[in-house]
Amino acid sequence: MKSYIFTALLLFLGGCAGRTGGGDLINMQIIDRNGFTETIGSKERLSPYSRVDFSKPQPYQRVLRVFSRNEEGKSRSVLTSYHPNGQIWQWLDSIDGRAHGNFQEWHANGRLRIDLHVIDGTADLTELAQKSWLFEGKAAVFDENGNLQAEIFYEKGVLSAPSLHYHPNGNLQKRVPYVAGEIDGEVELFNDQGKLLEKISYKRGVKEGLASGYWENGQLQYEEVYENAFLKTARYLDRKGAHVATIDKGTGFKAQFDPESGSLSELHECQGGRSEGVVKLFSPGGCLKTVYKIKEGMKEGEEREYYPGSALTKILCTWHEDALQGPIKTWYPDGSAESSCSYHQNKKQGLSFAWYRDGDLMLSEEYHQDSLVAGSYFERGSKRPISKVVNGKGLASLFDPDGILNKKIPYEGGLPLLEGQ
Repeated sequence: MKSYIFTALLLFLGGCAGRTGGGDLINMQIIDRNGFTETIGSKERLSPYSRVDFSKPQPYQRVLRVFSRNEEGKSRSVLTSYHPNGQIWQWLDSIDGRAHGNFQEWHANGRLRIDLHVIDGTADLTELAQKSWLFEGKAAVFDENGNLQAEIFYEKGVLSAPSLHYHPNGNLQKRVPYVAGEIDGEVELFNDQGKLLEKISYKRGVKEGLASGYWENGQLQYEEVYENAFLKTARYLDRKGAHVATIDKGTGFKAQFDPESGSLSELHECQGGRSEGVVKLFSPGGCLKTVYKIKEGMKEGEEREYYPGSALTKILCTWHEDALQGPIKTWYPDGSAESSCSYHQNKKQGLSFAWYRDGDLMLSEEYHQDSLVAGSYFERGSKRPISKVVNGKGLASLFDPDGILNKKIPYEGGLPLLEGQ
């Protein structure tokens, strides 16, 4: 009786007209919601599963089905996985233990997300396995509402033909021409109304020749000329047509604009045809917000963030080869010191101090490679610490700038103890 009920349930879940995969089902491996794995090989137990449509919602994490060999002697298998709500997540066809055939992926709401064809690779659904896959033909990508987002074309695993990206309303957003896996030709970007925003020339994967951008009214926003990926000349214009920045013989500033307001958002110094030197970031209102330097593609030296609409520094960081290294300081809006510490290779190192808004000392700490070695914590106006950390053990009392206690954090071995430890 129990066997009959179980069989009926399977048929109800799947129905008899689903995607069975073709051939006779000869083996299955099921992983349930609790992570338990079951392998099924007997014909009697496999029989009810042969009528289940595994593209429909199922109470499993993943299911592997292996089918009998076809006339060519090849064995097909199908691997499916499922979202926590039971909806199908992924479907992968395989031949003789290698990924080959359809791969599809769905959103949790049941709508198709990815549809493509795999011709080789590891027959698994892990991220590592997917990196080994070779694609063939058109790959289509859809959003949660079923709108086509992209069409990407492959030939034996290599990008070929223009890749097409779409706005939610169906209009073309971007066209990227590929030849033998490299961008070759003009990349075009459009707004959701179909107006051209940018046109950038590439040759064998690098920028070569003219690149131009346009405001929504069709007027020129920028014009750049590249030689083998190096920016040689450029001019940048605001919405009124006024020149904002220029580059001549590879030297000058490259401008970027806020896509919403149209105001200047960034200035990047250019030396020798590439970004090198000062970078300035601006607020939507046009005020200088942040300044830092780039050397060989990495942050180097001081970075300053300013209070909105003010020349007063809010935060100072020091960088070396894209890692925090050196002093980091903060200031209150009136220019008085708020905190000071040092970093080495992205880790706190050495002495660290913080002050109340009125200038009284709030805390003094010592760190070694991000580990708190010692600390003294003071109430506002007091010269004696209210709590201490010694040899990495103790209590850190943290106050806000006006002296109100925020929290007390116990430390052990230089690290904060979590609740319950």
